[in-house]
Amino acid sequence: MIDNDGNIDNKAVIYKTILADANGLPTTKFWLAEEVISDNRIFPRETVVEEHTFTIPEDVIYPISVSTKLRYRSAPQDIIDHLFGEGIYEVATIDMVEKSNLIYSPNSASSPVNQDTKETIPCFGLFGVVFAFIFALKEKICTNCRPKLKMSRKVK
Repeated sequence: MIDNDGNIDNKAVIYKTILADANGLPTTKFWLAEEVISDNRIFPRETVVEEHTFTIPEDVIYPISVSTKLRYRSAPQDIIDHLFGEGIYEVATIDMVEKSNLIYSPNSASSPVNQDTKETIPCFGLFGVVFAFIFALKEKICTNCRPKLKMSRKVK
């Protein structure tokens, strides 16, 4: 889930690279990075399987609907707010894949399998989003340049 301020739920699995500065401390400023602490990004044409467990209450009414989304965002909202000022640009979030399914009672002999599966794929390239973000950072660092990042503005 993403809240109204653009922050991701702290329970969400986030695929990203974590960089460290010269002191070995995590940093989001890639120009200060000296090493990679971890990297769990999903690369093009790569598949990742996540397993999660949960307890289903005994008094639940079946079937149970379960859904998940893989979302892409070029940068965290708080970094963009820091670079350009709070509320100036809203980082777009792209739904890459969405899966839904029903869980039927384990006591049911005729439980259908994958009854309700939905998959969507966007028509927006990741390369363009990443390029726009890198270009914007370059423009922000340049003292005589004006940022030309194309993002949707928040309207209040």
